[in-house]
Amino acid sequence: MRAIWSGSISFGLVNIPVKLFRATATKTVRFHQQRVLDLIDRKSKGEEIVLAEEERAEVVDLMAMLECSVADANGRRPKTKRSA
Repeated sequence: MRAIWSGSISFGLVNIPVKLFRATATKTVRFHQQRVLDLIDRKSKGEEIVLAEEERAEVVDLMAMLECSVADANGRRPKTKRSA
């Protein structure tokens, strides 16, 4: 394919060659893009947007996990006394 225009962009001492080509392929909007565009359109018209609630992840008690980990670690290693 032949470039319509060619030239360069310069930033100080750096030159970047650029070529401009004619667009030949048609591009369709993907489903998730279309859904977002529809939501934006509905919101701009003043409609209230209510999305389906997703499944929530299980909440882990971090303190209980830390205590369990410390107890497990202490069970495997002998306790050492530090001298003052």
